[in-house]
Amino acid sequence: MKDLTILKIGGSVLTHKHDERSLRTDMINQVANEIADVQRDGLILVHGAGSYGHPQAAKHFSIEKDLAADAFAVFDINANVMELDMYFVSHLVDSKAPAVALHPMNFTLLDEGRIHSMMTEQIVEMLKRDFIPVLHGDVVFDRKQGYAILSGDQIVSYLARELGAKRVGVAVDVDGVMGKDGELIEHITPRNLDGVTFTESSTIDVTGAMRGKIRELLELAEAGIDSYIFNGMKKGNIKRWLEGEKILSTHISD
Repeated sequence: MKDLTILKIGGSVLTHKHDERSLRTDMINQVANEIADVQRDGLILVHGAGSYGHPQAAKHFSIEKDLAADAFAVFDINANVMELDMYFVSHLVDSKAPAVALHPMNFTLLDEGRIHSMMTEQIVEMLKRDFIPVLHGDVVFDRKQGYAILSGDQIVSYLARELGAKRVGVAVDVDGVMGKDGELIEHITPRNLDGVTFTESSTIDVTGAMRGKIRELLELAEAGIDSYIFNGMKKGNIKRWLEGEKILSTHISD
């Protein structure tokens, strides 16, 4: 799809990582306003679950379950991430961004934790009409495992390949991929990955945290799609990135 941009907003930008079900309302307003300020076609948003998904998933996946417990786990995780999603989308709409919520559980099937199929036709139709589809990390049914967590990062990687994205960005709560001494790693490729040592968050992340992001984005790089990890909490960064300006970031390419 010509000139398609996919932007992932990390759950750490929208929620307080250390407090379960705790919104960063000021950041949600800031992000929504910056997205609304950019007049552009062909934008897909994906957001992480943050403290509305990771603690709940960790709790449910750590115990032996029967069918009733399985049903409650699916309900609990899905209900929480949908609550966050609707809050975010409502602020986008209030900011005059033409955003529409799409819940991956309803149109995605996994196979051993990886996307087996996803109905993208409705996403394409929304883009044709200048809407902004908004997807999120979710709990999704799996052909082998019954159900599993689908990360926002995997959604980004899948849609970028399937729909031919031109630009991919991942907005997080730091300036990019940070080295063990706190320095910004400006460029990561499959060739230099083994020599890269980076810091990970100490918070619960059932989807792989920064390492999971890099893995997904390197797969994209091998398909010829570059991506950028940058600080979405710095005022103006999301707007500047969407407008094509160069900002402090980690560039991931082949």
